[in-house]
Amino acid sequence: MNDTPSLAEVRAAEEARRQAMLQNDPVALAPLVCDELIYTHSSGLKDSKGSWLKRMTSGALRYERVDFVDLAFTVVEQTALVTGRMDASLLRAGQPGTVSSIYLAVWVKRASHWQLLAIQGTPAPSPA
Repeated sequence: MNDTPSLAEVRAAEEARRQAMLQNDPVALAPLVCDELIYTHSSGLKDSKGSWLKRMTSGALRYERVDFVDLAFTVVEQTALVTGRMDASLLRAGQPGTVSSIYLAVWVKRASHWQLLAIQGTPAPSPA
């Protein structure tokens, strides 16, 4: 299936989010995220836009590797759903850790660009 313009834009926005996380760049991440962001991590921790970016800025959260795999995209008018798997290595308060989660991201088109409104992660099942 060929990408529609909106689908291609959402794909690009999701990749820009991954790159900003990988670069630990809250300045690049901020315009990709709605002010109303609701981020529920696979650990159960909840973040707003402000708290997520603050944790990155303060060094409390530092991504070392971020992979998005098995992505699927659905665009309906001005809303896009992205499902996939995130595998990441990170530092939380200086302590190394890994994340393997299945996630649903909700993107909305505002003005001329897409922004992340919500993301919900759940722990990925262990490989069989």
